[in-house]
Amino acid sequence: MIGLEKDLRRRLADPTALLLWLGIPLVLGFLMSLAFQPGSGSGPKALVLLADLDRSTISKLLAVPAGGPDLPIVIERVDLEEGRERIDNGDGTALLVLPKGFGNAILYNEPCTLELVTNPAQTILPGLVQGMMESLTEAHFYAHRMFGDELQLIAKGPEGGGFFKSLQVANLSAGINDKLQELESLLFPPLVELAAEDVQVRAAPSRGVGLLLLPGILILSLLFIAQGLAEDLWVEKNAGTLRRMMTGPVSLTGILGQKVLVTLVLVVCVSAIALALSSLAFGVSVTVLPMALAWCALTGVCLFTLMSFLVTLASTQRTSTLVSNLVVFPMMMLGGSLFPFSSMPSAMANLGKMTPNGLGVQGLDLILQGDLFSAQLLSQAGSLLALTALFSFLTLRRIRSGFAVN
Repeated sequence: MIGLEKDLRRRLADPTALLLWLGIPLVLGFLMSLAFQPGSGSGPKALVLLADLDRSTISKLLAVPAGGPDLPIVIERVDLEEGRERIDNGDGTALLVLPKGFGNAILYNEPCTLELVTNPAQTILPGLVQGMMESLTEAHFYAHRMFGDELQLIAKGPEGGGFFKSLQVANLSAGINDKLQELESLLFPPLVELAAEDVQVRAAPSRGVGLLLLPGILILSLLFIAQGLAEDLWVEKNAGTLRRMMTGPVSLTGILGQKVLVTLVLVVCVSAIALALSSLAFGVSVTVLPMALAWCALTGVCLFTLMSFLVTLASTQRTSTLVSNLVVFPMMMLGGSLFPFSSMPSAMANLGKMTPNGLGVQGLDLILQGDLFSAQLLSQAGSLLALTALFSFLTLRRIRSGFAVN
């Protein structure tokens, strides 16, 4: 137990490391929650200054679709001189000039050149405006290919002024309807067939972004703790204390067991703080916290034995840090620590669920949802225990084969 007390004192004498192990995952979790947070609809919008030289009914209708608050483009009507001055001063995304004869060109399918001046200080929004103009051009082209005769008849208006005769209106409507029927299979294809069936559906509980990311972030913290504690083997090797301890009354298995107990104490302390904060912040039920704490302890010990085996494979301390980092970062990506499994490709998610931290994330997620005694949770616990035993055996074998003395 002397070794246990020694390791605990050394860890408590370095509170900065403990704060980093807990703080870095919390910062990452906060940033990822912001990234996954749905937008509020108040994002940047492109301001288009519209100089209408035509003053026709068609040109006046151009700004109507951009008046909605949820659309990314806002059109403001200005005089030509004012528009040029404002766009030169960087006030606006683009200046769109509609020339005289624009309305007739639209109705009679005649050539017409629009002037679009974009703001060079902006990069994304001008492209959005240009894409909108190209879409309108395409829509105008296909509209005349389908309903060109009807549009020109409407543009010419009734002979002698006044109103169209009832027969003309009927023929016009019938012509448009016939063309829509011909195009029905292209415009409105039956993509989905709906079959009605009586089923009982159990609504899934709503989960916020924070609760969705919590298991991965907490296991990520345990992964950092395990990596830091495992690297302590090289510190004791270089100081010669590991070799002296092996010559004492405590066996090598006991020495590794003491380090596992130190890991257990630190993991429980950090996990208890994180779980208590999550209960206050995300409304996690207090009844699941003891089981969640026990699961974090099991996962942390498994990760520590894995990291211990990895660092003992290297021939130098610098190489051991490189080896552990080469393993930790892929585990972070695959094991659900940076992205939920539900948002990952299925092949990638299936691979990540087989990693030790992936098993920890899955089990902790089940526990936080209240599923405490499912067969899946028991299977994952058995896998973590088997991996802990395997990595412990490999670590002891590696230390005995010369890690402590070479």
